[in-house]
Amino acid sequence: MMRGSLLSLRAAGETDIPGLARWFLDPELCLYLSGTPLDSPQETERYLSHLIPGRSPHQDLYLIFENKEGRTIGFCLLQDIDWKNRSVTNNLAIAGGEDRDHGLGGHMIILSMRYIFHELGLHTMVFQIHGFNDRMIRLARSFAGLAGIEPAGRLREHVKRDGKIYDSIVYCVTR
Repeated sequence: MMRGSLLSLRAAGETDIPGLARWFLDPELCLYLSGTPLDSPQETERYLSHLIPGRSPHQDLYLIFENKEGRTIGFCLLQDIDWKNRSVTNNLAIAGGEDRDHGLGGHMIILSMRYIFHELGLHTMVFQIHGFNDRMIRLARSFAGLAGIEPAGRLREHVKRDGKIYDSIVYCVTR
């Protein structure tokens, strides 16, 4: 477990699967996630059970963010971990609407970067923000001077939500 000033970060376990499955079926949260939402709680739980450490057939890792009271408030999915090139794609989400707009996103970024760079020893972290996610775009811009997070590119017309097609902005930070 890794601790920050407001949050802690730990590996996901079997007991986290039902909560993660509920989040993955939340229409509001799914707007911000990449990929196609799964159709049922059972299908979602099957998908998530393969992402628990030691069970993933891919180089993926689910981590859980908890607040100081130990309540789960979000997750971090590290995808496409490339040990040879020391790079990873980071996907963060604050799961419940009641936890959004309290400044926790910045703490999640910092804590996940500490884990990626210091615990895993990786060199490059990449993440995408959908063009309609103004809160995350503002947050990423605010971190440019502090943490070296810089826009690395744009995926044109990359994601469709509510009948509209949006770009996704790719950000990159190196150790």
